[in-house]
Amino acid sequence: MLTNTKNNTRVQFLLNKTQKEFLDNVSSSKGISASALIRDIVDQYRLKQRDIRLEAAATELYSEYKINNELISFTSLDGEDFYEARGSLGDKPRSNDRGGN
Repeated sequence: MLTNTKNNTRVQFLLNKTQKEFLDNVSSSKGISASALIRDIVDQYRLKQRDIRLEAAATELYSEYKINNELISFTSLDGEDFYEARGSLGDKPRSNDRGGN
């Protein structure tokens, strides 16, 4: 994986021997650098945390939707088809049509 070094920040941290061996083995088997593997792991964790926050927000709002009729007033329209009152779009001349072929 190529990275833009201008957008990267150097971070230094310590790993124990077992962690370092694991990091080396996995990065080697994937054919990527240890740094690339760590970036991938951090990105995966960040996305997982975002999903957890979104799920918590949806769960919190679900109870509000169950009791607040104003929030669900348009659900009776779900699944209904909507039509253009003036006919279909195919009946209207386009602005760039000049009447000829």
